[in-house]
Amino acid sequence: MDLLDFHFQALKLKDLKRTGWIQRKVSNPETVASHLWDLSLLVLMHAKSLGYNELKCLKLAIVSDLVESITGDIATHKKFLSQKNSLKRKEFQEIKAVQKLVSKIKNLKLKKEIQLLCLDYVQKKSKEAKFVSDLDKVEVCLQALYYAKHKRTRKNLFEFFETSYSRLFTLDGFRLLEEVFAEFQKLKR
Repeated sequence: MDLLDFHFQALKLKDLKRTGWIQRKVSNPETVASHLWDLSLLVLMHAKSLGYNELKCLKLAIVSDLVESITGDIATHKKFLSQKNSLKRKEFQEIKAVQKLVSKIKNLKLKKEIQLLCLDYVQKKSKEAKFVSDLDKVEVCLQALYYAKHKRTRKNLFEFFETSYSRLFTLDGFRLLEEVFAEFQKLKR
């Protein structure tokens, strides 16, 4: 029964619409779960060829936003990033959420694996966690490009690129984001 409780908690992500898109009045915005699907797809497309442990990256992508089933989707826009205590507070909330989330799991091996993966992602300890975090930013910008291309909002979505660049950890993430940004720039012509 413990796995049902955990799974039902995680299923909330299928209904949780992404805050940044709601704030920018995007019609029919993606959910956290659909974001995680695309993030996992990006991992499959890039992790192995760039020298990262693909299985670990996939696991990190799948659990990366599990905490949002408890904390909600906390947008990290430019204003938020300029306040260092806000980032520390967000990390603290996410670490507490990890503890609450795994408390629902009785299988100790599974509990420990999910806890370690979630904490690695939140704290960006491994090179894979840093890369998946970068892919998370790339995915957000791909989504912004998609929304802009399909005129799903009247708002300028450049802010997503600006915020994403300042949060990258790896050169690989930077290069991938550059490709997406080049396409975004073409829309302005």
